[in-house]
Amino acid sequence: MSIRLILLVCVAALLLCASAAMAFENKEYPVVDTTWGRSVQQAREIQIANPQAGAVRGPVEGFDGVAAEKTMDAYHKSFTEKAAKRGYRLDTVGVVMGGDR
Repeated sequence: MSIRLILLVCVAALLLCASAAMAFENKEYPVVDTTWGRSVQQAREIQIANPQAGAVRGPVEGFDGVAAEKTMDAYHKSFTEKAAKRGYRLDTVGVVMGGDR
């Protein structure tokens, strides 16, 4: 019985390879290939607020040094051990407990 199964799998693989080879020979490419990566490119373009930002050589305005320093301090403090304990953890299989319970 196992010889029949192996033979059946081999024949199926051979047919699959032959049909794929014929599709590429006849240049029957799927529709996906013509627009491959376009959605990622569009999403990136939409997220750019100012495409000419690299051309501006002047100083950045609107965010003073004191405010920037406080923001960076708060950002660095958010990675302390105490802040890491506030997340969720898996105490037992299938039960999610929050925080320090």
